[in-house]
Amino acid sequence: MTGVRLREGIDLESVLRGFDETIAAAVRSIAAEQIERGYLVQDGDRIKPTASGFLVADGIAREFLGVLW
Repeated sequence: MTGVRLREGIDLESVLRGFDETIAAAVRSIAAEQIERGYLVQDGDRIKPTASGFLVADGIAREFLGVLW
């Protein structure tokens, strides 16, 4: 999940394969919200930070990880 802080981003579905559907749905919801805010962009199977997303990438990663704890 911390890969969202990198230019190449993460393959979200690949990362979520190990989690139950409740957690996966919550993470997808966060991703969709961040895409809507303009902080992430969908690029094929990957989600990547935008230029403004890099400024808040630690917070986005923290949101994703918060779902897991």
